[in-house]
Order: sequence, then C-alpha cells, then structure tokens
Amino acid sequence: MNVYKGVEIPEFIEYEKPIFVNNRGFRTKKTNNYFDLSFREASNLPKENGLITSKDIVCFVNCPVCGKADNQQLFLKWGFKISECNRCDHTFVENQMIQSALDKLYVESDVDKQFQIRKKQDEGLSKYWILLYSKYLQLLRNKKINNLSLLDVGAGGGDFIELCNEMENYKLHAMEFSSNSADFLASIVGPSNLYKKEISNSDFKGKKFGVITIWGVLEHINNPIKELQKCKEILDSEGRIVVLIPNLYSRAFKILGLMVPTLNPRSHVNFYTKKSMGILCNEVGLEIEEYYQELPVIDLMYDYIDYNEALVEEILNKNESYYSVYIIRHKN
Repeated sequence: MNVYKGVEIPEFIEYEKPIFVNNRGFRTKKTNNYFDLSFREASNLPKENGLITSKDIVCFVNCPVCGKADNQQLFLKWGFKISECNRCDHTFVENQMIQSALDKLYVESDVDKQFQIRKKQDEGLSKYWILLYSKYLQLLRNKKINNLSLLDVGAGGGDFIELCNEMENYKLHAMEFSSNSADFLASIVGPSNLYKKEISNSDFKGKKFGVITIWGVLEHINNPIKELQKCKEILDSEGRIVVLIPNLYSRAFKILGLMVPTLNPRSHVNFYTKKSMGILCNEVGLEIEEYYQELPVIDLMYDYIDYNEALVEEILNKNESYYSVYIIRHKN
C-alpha cells in the first residue's frame, strides 16, 4: 500500500464506489470565509433591479451547450440569473461575467487565494482529494494508455500535479491563470510546460496528451465547446479526458437550496446534467466512456438527514451525489 503525505492509498477495485472520509468537519472557519468572500465580491457588483446588467461586467448568453435561446428562469442569486435550457436540460448563468472580468478575478481575487490555501491546510479535505485523485489515476493506469503526457487544466495550487509527480510516471504539463502558484507549478512541470492562457489560446506546439484532467474547472468556462474542442485536438487518439464537475441537482441542493456551495454564480457559470454533458461531448466529436459519482453527502447536510448506508445508496441510485466524474474519449 502506497503512502502519500501520511495518507494510505489502497488498491481501488470498485470504481463505482465513491471516496468516503469523515467530512463532518470540512466546514471550517477557513471554508466559511471562502464563501463569505465570494458573496462580498459579488455583492459589490452594480445591479439594476437586483440584476447585474453592466456590459463591462457581464454579457447575456444563450445556452452554452446547444446555443438555443429557449430557456426558463429558475432563480436569481447575488444578481446573477440562473436559467435552464428547455432543449438540452443544461443549467447556466444567463448574465455571465465576461472573460476579462473572470480572468481578473482568478489572477487577483482573495477568494481564489483562500481556496488554494484551504485545500492545502485542511487535513481532512487534503486527505479526501488525495484519495480521490489516486482513485482516478489508478483507473487511468488500468486503461494502459501508452502516451504518458498529462495535461492538468486549471491546476490551481498544484495538489494534483504534486501527487502525480510523486506517485506516477507521467510527463507533466499544467495550465493555470493564477500567478499565486506559478512558481510552484513550474518547479514541478518545468517553465516550458506551464501554460498561462486558456486551452484554446495556448500553443502546445504539436504535442498530444494521453491524459487531460479537468478537476472542477469546466463549470467556470464560458465557452465550453471552444475549450473542449481544443482538448479533443490535443488528445491522443487513445487518450482520455477526466472531468470532475459539481452536480447542481444533487441531494445537497434539494436540502440546502440556494445556500448550497455549488451555487457560486460569480464563477460557476455552467451546471451540467448527464444529458447536456453528452450533447456537449458529441458536439466536438467526443463521447462519455464512463460516469462516476463522488461525495454523496456533504458536511452541511448532516443536520438535516439520518445518515445511513441506505440513504447513501438511494442518493447514488438517483444520481444525486455532489460531484459527477466523466471519463471521456474520442468518439468511435
């Protein structure tokens, strides 16, 4: 059994089984501060009748997956309008922050600095992500992908890249906007393998990757078709893309409503269902090979549930876990 940063990593056999750790203490002071900062940043944006409309901050969009304007408003949060597409079931922020405003947030925002610090300093949270990353790295290893070049999109504080560097034999590459972790990432992947622009505007100089990982990033991207199309272009013919995204229609949302942490419309602009993710992949010539669920019960739910194995099984059967994980490949 391997050990990484004091965490024993088992041999995962049943990949359908989510990673379980005691997450009752995840909602620490640091975590609450992260969401308080998000709320304050969004609250400071100018609004008209409760809605953010300034063209210097937002643009109103059709469905980012199917492009249709046939949608229905679900609710407002922090001045952002969340709507559901009647054609493909995709849920999205209709008045999305423009890319320049988003880029500025990711480079300068105290919120994102706090998130990176929180993942590194919270022992329970760090253990959870170490086990989750290890599970999918083992799954990929079993697929025997010959091309061992790996690109981590939205590498953040570098936790996944650091683990890969210690536990795997991949030739590592990372894409990350924020300057906060640039030196650390470059120390692992090398300066020439660190990309500081979005995927669609990065020059990979003909490189093909056997693995592309997108951990909690796709929900932030305004134009998922454009970015996923570039992923397809740089993905080796036998390669895989791993996408982890929050599931808006989780049991956590049913219980907590607008207070669920997934709903951070200042930066989470797209909320994918299995249907809309399938349509998105098909649009760019990819397909979903496998689907997994993670984190069926989040820390904030415990006060409102009778936690037991039957409840967890029910959540899994109804696809109501907090995270969805997709293994994606070229369309056959």
